[in-house]
Amino acid sequence: MIKKIAAALVWGAVSLVFGVLLTEGAIRTLDLFSESRAVFQQELDEAEAPESPPEESSRSWQIHPYLGWSVRPGHGTLYIGKRIPIFGDRRSGAWTRAHRQANRFGYFSNVDDYRLVPEDHYVVGIFGGSVASNLVTIGGATLRDRIVDQSSEPDREVAVLNFASGGYKQPQQLSALMQASLLGVRFDVIINLDGYNEVVFGAANAKRRHHPIFPSIKHYGLRLDLARDSIAPLQREKLGAMHRERRLAGETRSRAAAAPALLRQSQLYRVVVGVKMRRHLRRATELESQAQEMTALEGSETPIAELPDPCLGKRDGCWQLIADIWERGSLTMDRLARGMGAQYLHVLQPSQYIEGSKPLSQVELRYAYKDDQVARNLRSGYAHLRQRGQQLRNHGVEFHDLTMVFADYDKTLYRDSCCHLNARGNEILAAAVAELLDGATRP
Repeated sequence: MIKKIAAALVWGAVSLVFGVLLTEGAIRTLDLFSESRAVFQQELDEAEAPESPPEESSRSWQIHPYLGWSVRPGHGTLYIGKRIPIFGDRRSGAWTRAHRQANRFGYFSNVDDYRLVPEDHYVVGIFGGSVASNLVTIGGATLRDRIVDQSSEPDREVAVLNFASGGYKQPQQLSALMQASLLGVRFDVIINLDGYNEVVFGAANAKRRHHPIFPSIKHYGLRLDLARDSIAPLQREKLGAMHRERRLAGETRSRAAAAPALLRQSQLYRVVVGVKMRRHLRRATELESQAQEMTALEGSETPIAELPDPCLGKRDGCWQLIADIWERGSLTMDRLARGMGAQYLHVLQPSQYIEGSKPLSQVELRYAYKDDQVARNLRSGYAHLRQRGQQLRNHGVEFHDLTMVFADYDKTLYRDSCCHLNARGNEILAAAVAELLDGATRP
């Protein structure tokens, strides 16, 4: 009897080992579960990075008296949490790892104080929302290298400075430029990459009778409630659950980083850990979004200034007002840049929701495309912005519409249903932006 039990155990162990080896071989040979394995590698990169900053969460944001909010200096981002990995199967580059932490101005950058950039550097300032911020932190090396390649002074150092932040829309870009100017930051080129936030968050503000000239109520309202410690009980529960999910993801990452090297090389292990981390991080993102929506509900009481306008609260009634603010904000940035002796470029960012702008991959159709009200607002709003872009050109503003920059790319470039790009998408966009600098503006 004992021999039979022992034989069964041995046979079971052999079968288990054989099954694991077979699964491991199938994953490697057929390249299965590549997204989950890529998430594992990104997390491992962050865990092994020296002086890894705290993960980004609601605690990393602070109220700003002019910009609405900014990132608390010293806090950072992990560039994870999306269904489509940013870096695919490759490691994040040294440039990205150096730009993960917020500087004293509240932007992700490897330059702590923009005022201390040497006078002989060619300074490029990037303004806008999260897509513009990613252009620096993920695509910045490509932008810098392309500018150097096109330069008549290839030995001159190029500094790409980030003045963009998640959720920013006009006039936050204008306010950021005004603050930089007043503090004595020097620029050679100012690039404003925007469009999505103005349309989507501007429309969301208007629907809730919050004037589009003010910061996004979805973002600002929650930050303000957190700062005042006056969030509703249900919001508090959701934020608590969000932090728990982030903590669980962090604990999973720490255990993976501490695992034996041989185990970390197992593709099956990477799949299991990657799936678990993605689940926690995706849930955390969903919970924070739900908390933001609760803050932005119509009729919620917030101590935020208001401005009346007849279009507020009406369906599709504020496109002219949103476009006015966007156009005038850009025109004012152009005039301010001229006064600083800098070149100004305004770039309309691409979107997967513009017809003909990109042949979407199967992965993008599944994870990076939603034909909902936000998408419809985007298409309607962009029609107004593109029309106003021509008016900006008539006023002497160097405006460029890059909505079709991905028209010839069928590979996966978008990484979520909002607007964000993976590493390759950021590199393509960065190269296209660099091409917009004519000979007069290059170093």
